Amino acid sequence: MKLKAGITGPLGSGKSTVTKLLVSMGAWAVDVDRAGHYVLERNKGVQKQLAETFGSDILKGGHIDRKLLGERVFAAGRHDQLNKIVHPPMIERVLSLLSKADRHALRPLYLIVDAALLFELGLHHYTDVTVTVDAPGEQLVDRIRKRDNLSRSQILQRMQSQWPAEKKIELSDYLIENIGSIEDLRHKTQTLHHWLVNRIAT
Repeated sequence: MKLKAGITGPLGSGKSTVTKLLVSMGAWAVDVDRAGHYVLERNKGVQKQLAETFGSDILKGGHIDRKLLGERVFAAGRHDQLNKIVHPPMIERVLSLLSKADRHALRPLYLIVDAALLFELGLHHYTDVTVTVDAPGEQLVDRIRKRDNLSRSQILQRMQSQWPAEKKIELSDYLIENIGSIEDLRHKTQTLHHWLVNRIAT
């Protein structure tokens, strides 16, 4: 069994950049957001439940309009309804991908679960170590605004759907503070990589 590391962090923290850097160093990663998108696109049962719950117009040509779905979920604070429909098959997909990667002939050094909701979904129970990537609040807001073209209120609304970073840090085995340049983050990720490899050796 390969070492499994869960990587999480608030929106705009740079956790996915850390994951990409680790993959370039020999890791393999499952992106939980992509697993969620897979479920939305491929699982007809999920599509049917979402259309019945959030309006039939979110289903267009056999595809879920994720932007419209997100607007309705966040505007009305209906996260629990969405989560009950999407999370179980999404978690099943993540665990299936991890199992396949662990058995693959071209085995990576270690496996990564890249998940903003790592703790909220209970996915940390399927990992050996957990890592939180964090940054100061205003820096997070600025990054998300530039990346996603959202208003400040929309950004804060989305942030509130996650656990506070402090709680994630308290539960994590390792912390990366992404407060500098990309080169600074690359250096910190290299240090994390060595830490993970040492965990394998012991």
